[in-house]
Amino acid sequence: MNHLVSYKQIEGNLRRTAESGLISLLNHQQLEDLAFIYFGIKDEYGNIIGYQCPYSGKIYTDYKDIVLEHIVPVASKGGTVLFNCIPTSKEVNGADQKGAKHLIDWWTSSSYWNQDAPLRLEKIVNYMLDAYEQVFKEYTIEEVESSYLDIETDNSILDEEEDKDINARTKKELEQQTKNNGIHSYLGFIYDCINTLEKCNINTSSIKERLQQLQNQNIFKDIEK
Repeated sequence: MNHLVSYKQIEGNLRRTAESGLISLLNHQQLEDLAFIYFGIKDEYGNIIGYQCPYSGKIYTDYKDIVLEHIVPVASKGGTVLFNCIPTSKEVNGADQKGAKHLIDWWTSSSYWNQDAPLRLEKIVNYMLDAYEQVFKEYTIEEVESSYLDIETDNSILDEEEDKDINARTKKELEQQTKNNGIHSYLGFIYDCINTLEKCNINTSSIKERLQQLQNQNIFKDIEK
């Protein structure tokens, strides 16, 4: 089976966010396993035969147009970490689409916000909660800090052309920032999603229960650390 996103994409984004002082910790296999659980398309035998873009809802069987997406944009201090990254299509990922915009603001005013979009948003929120549990079950804060330092000081990750591309995109994102693209906490973002789901008459009680369990474990305070 072909990979949804390449190792090079992940490594480039790890480098980019680490250089900006943002949390940078992403396992390729964990990302793809979780993405296929929530958005994989299966045949009658349970085999993965495609992937549904979480935002547009379009189904892809050829993954060349699938890219790594930061749910909370890098411009809003979103890191390259499992609970903030998800594979989406190039179509919705560009600067003329979501780009550095807040997901809810962009999505609900776009042509991609259709009848099924709230159900996909519900999946995204549960995807994120699963990811929080995985990351903080596997790593201590000290291990996260150690991994970040390794990434930050590793200059061998990218070739020269890719490095230039990453730097150019980083500069472009910074230039696109506005007063509406300030720091947005991960916890606050999830509450924005919950509010949107409730406006769409989706029961969020199970999401709130899971979120409260994570808060009781001080996970969001640990992210700030």
